[in-house]
Amino acid sequence: MTHNVPPWFGTNFLNGTTHEIQLNPVRMFRDPFSLDPNKLVLCDCREMNGTPAPGNRRVECEEAMEAAKDQKPWFGFEQEFVLQTLEGRLFGWPDNETPPSASSQVGLQSVFGRDVSLSHYSACLYAGVKVAGAVGEAMPAQWEYQVGPCEGLELGDHVWMSRYILHRVCEDFGVIPSFEPKPLEEHRWGSGGHMNFSTESMRAEGGIQHIHAAIERLAQRHSEHMEVYGSEQNRLRLNGRLCTRTTTTSPGPCPTGREAFGSRDT
Repeated sequence: MTHNVPPWFGTNFLNGTTHEIQLNPVRMFRDPFSLDPNKLVLCDCREMNGTPAPGNRRVECEEAMEAAKDQKPWFGFEQEFVLQTLEGRLFGWPDNETPPSASSQVGLQSVFGRDVSLSHYSACLYAGVKVAGAVGEAMPAQWEYQVGPCEGLELGDHVWMSRYILHRVCEDFGVIPSFEPKPLEEHRWGSGGHMNFSTESMRAEGGIQHIHAAIERLAQRHSEHMEVYGSEQNRLRLNGRLCTRTTTTSPGPCPTGREAFGSRDT
């Protein structure tokens, strides 16, 4: 339990001055690298006056989750990434212009980094991260894993720890994971972070009507959402090609070309 872990302090040098950040433990995981009884501790970063450090949106998230707790929201997250060498070349590629054969999801000629993906998956399971699967993606050296279902803040904590564990695992294989939406030029595949979401009413009998209502509400503020969903590179990824959607809202039962969708038997 994190109440047994005292706060810590980190020091960084910004503009020539010493800048301290307080690290407040919020969630604990088993350490898959040095093993039990050692732990990995995720911390909430604060300025010394108690305000959230730059980039820390945990307080806002906590407020939103508290307001919605009666809806019992579940979240599932799909994290895509590519493996790169220190030189910036995609792992297994002769160069970033000439992709290897991608005719299947099996075979040395098409698959690069399966050992990285499986090692990461195993490490997350040991740690207690709620990882639910791992698969090869469309582009050689591109992979995906899933986290969830989780409730509230739990999802963010487990995703951040899964990313940390991935970086640690990649050290052992001499590669670097990239989460950039468009790691190569525009006509190559991109990587996304896909959110699956439901409330208790959506999961109940007749839930489809609540799903449609939620989609309509999302559509009303779609442009505002797109402003905070990743960088400009994410807009380049969402071009309607290579199995992506466009930045325009178009809900429906079939995934291709849709921003929000459900399976046909939902």
